[in-house]
Amino acid sequence: LRVQVTSRGGGEPVKIDRRWELAVRPAWPGERRVQLERLAPGANLALGAELAAGLMPATVEASLAVSSQAPLNLREAVQGLLGYPYGCAEQTVSGAFPLIYVDEAKAASLGLEPLATDERKKRIEYAFGKLAGLQVASGGFAVWPGNAEDPWITPYVTDFLLQARDQGYAVPEDMLKRALDRLLQRLQSGSDLTEGRWSQSPAHLGFASKAYAAYVLARVQRAPLGTLRTLYENHRSRSESGLPLVQLGLALALQGDRDTGRAAVAEGLAKTYPADRYLGDYGSALRDDALMLALLTRHADALGAAPSPDALVLRLADAQRGRRWLSTQERFAVFLAGEALDAAQPRPWQAELVVAGARESLKIERRLVRGFDLAALRGGVRLAPKADFPLYAMTDVTGYATQPPKPRDDVIKIRRGYYGMDGKALGNRPLKAGEMVLVYLELDSGTARIEDALVTDLVPAGLEVENLNLSDGETLQNVLIEGVDPAQAMNAWPIKYQEYRGDRYVAALSLYGYGGVRRLYYLARVVTPGTFRVPPPFVEDMYRPEIFGIGEAPAMLEVRE
Repeated sequence: LRVQVTSRGGGEPVKIDRRWELAVRPAWPGERRVQLERLAPGANLALGAELAAGLMPATVEASLAVSSQAPLNLREAVQGLLGYPYGCAEQTVSGAFPLIYVDEAKAASLGLEPLATDERKKRIEYAFGKLAGLQVASGGFAVWPGNAEDPWITPYVTDFLLQARDQGYAVPEDMLKRALDRLLQRLQSGSDLTEGRWSQSPAHLGFASKAYAAYVLARVQRAPLGTLRTLYENHRSRSESGLPLVQLGLALALQGDRDTGRAAVAEGLAKTYPADRYLGDYGSALRDDALMLALLTRHADALGAAPSPDALVLRLADAQRGRRWLSTQERFAVFLAGEALDAAQPRPWQAELVVAGARESLKIERRLVRGFDLAALRGGVRLAPKADFPLYAMTDVTGYATQPPKPRDDVIKIRRGYYGMDGKALGNRPLKAGEMVLVYLELDSGTARIEDALVTDLVPAGLEVENLNLSDGETLQNVLIEGVDPAQAMNAWPIKYQEYRGDRYVAALSLYGYGGVRRLYYLARVVTPGTFRVPPPFVEDMYRPEIFGIGEAPAMLEVRE
């Protein structure tokens, strides 16, 4: 919402001109609806308003991606990465990756508003600065400020720095040198060095981190070939998924051992990501398959007669079915896979596109990507391809539901309570402008351990979050919430990260499972009279976003003068 106020005084020539931009959002998270189709030669595709049923009209955004290659929606991936609102090391890198590749022409081809070169440069330099603050004394990188080094994040950040440098950006040389030195130290270490990251399989996490380090170092010819062979011959059985073996295989090929490299890649392609295991490497079946496709396409020359990645295309299609949202890692992998495929030999095709009765003849070199609003869907969208080979079509519709989401507690339970400064529950009574409210959140993941839980608690529009951290000294004398001291509860278990925004409280933490209840508290001030919708509390696994919890909330909140 844009607000402009202009005032001109009488007598003396006085002119005041002020402009503000106010963020306006619904009271609950958005929805994503994805459809995948394989279009046989001669088959058509039709899209209508039914795809957006139940969504607020002004919030509907639809996109269509059609290609002869893997069914990847680069538009949604780039848009999601650039708009992601939080910023640990992984999220910072994932959000900056598209900036080094998506210039104005590329953005236009994806149906996105292009960023000027100066703006892209500014955002990338901001990412460099943020990552510099997350680099620890060893040269590695922590996920959140003040945390220990994360074994997988260090090669991920270094990979980004190298690719940014390859694209002509001025990467801080000292930061890159220290990171590469740390990767070499980790690669040559006899231990797995997985401290700072929980995994159900520490052996896999150690191998995956070293394999990724090997690939990054091999790109600058700094991976000792003997170390790579030892890692493959003696430790490859530790890998529970295919991506680390593919990365190690590429490292071997880049350093000159094609035969062993091809064998490692073939072994990696034969593996699938375990659905019932938390490996700690930020992965998923979708992330790993997309990255393997990107890597094998990019380094086809290094491998020579490489195994065919065609099976990955089918696995990618299956992995995307029914997915509500993608994690930042999955979006990043989809983006890289799409970039790599764009560099491959295209299979041109033609089509007729009809949008609300307007016809357009198209000649497609690689993929068709178009965005539509609700008006276009209501008018009808029809695509009639002309190709003698199959095409993959992905339809992606996002928007905010007209009705609040139903509570969900199958894996993670989240409960919220509002309390006065005397520790008594507020119940459903009207609040008064100016009073303080203590917000209590209770989380329980049952027997499941959630290493990367992200709590996002949106406050009603009449309240504002106070930028105060109870665990850092804000005192509430003799106040107990349901028999628990808030400050002691906040200090009982480490919280990886907290953020106090005007409209929301955000916390990143681990849920340890086995009946352990986590309690969070924050302060909010009542500021604006009126009647407001109350957003439900929300928690998700950042890297397995299909795991989430939604709590109950009263429909409305009244604030009086």
